[in-house]
Amino acid sequence: MTTIGIVLCAMVLWGLAIVLLGGALVNPWIIGAIGFGLAAMIFPLFLRRIADENAGGTGRRVLRISIYFLLAVPTAISAIMGLNLAGGGEPVTVRAEIASKMTKKVNDYRQVGRRRVYRGSHNDYYLRLRLPDGREIDRRVATGVYATTRSGGSATVRYHRGLFGIDVIDSVGVSVKSRGSGKKRVRREIRRVPKRETGDAGQSRGVSEQ
Repeated sequence: MTTIGIVLCAMVLWGLAIVLLGGALVNPWIIGAIGFGLAAMIFPLFLRRIADENAGGTGRRVLRISIYFLLAVPTAISAIMGLNLAGGGEPVTVRAEIASKMTKKVNDYRQVGRRRVYRGSHNDYYLRLRLPDGREIDRRVATGVYATTRSGGSATVRYHRGLFGIDVIDSVGVSVKSRGSGKKRVRREIRRVPKRETGDAGQSRGVSEQ
């Protein structure tokens, strides 16, 4: 496999793993550690193959081992989360409390040749939701939803009970008041969106909580 092929394959696998982890109601580092453990369990088979192929020196062997874990870990994470979701039970809908509101300042960059040039910043808006069992989750919402909700309000959280006991959020619904009317409408927000978004478009710099 060429270098470009390895890079593309790694990007796809890690992207899939991040998407599947995005809605999980569990610390993603725990699933990452389990995925690394599974990859390490299979590693002796890969190590035997390296020894049989005469890899051509210590440096080349280290490179191959690094590539193995770079590809095997996200594959294991995706397999765990995929089986967890596929074999889970029926979706559960609960009423969550809006514990607090937060803003995160994000710096924006643009690519100029090989350099990233700062071009300003913007705010992302989040609600911290407290489930009936005490678990708390942070979810990014639109500016309008953030402005019309208050701490102490409520939201509807729909999630699946996974095969391995890992609950995965399907959707979050926030009730907001329409202008000029006393009635409320439910706005659906965030359908399996990663908890954190990073990339060339920006980097989180700070968090303020209201």
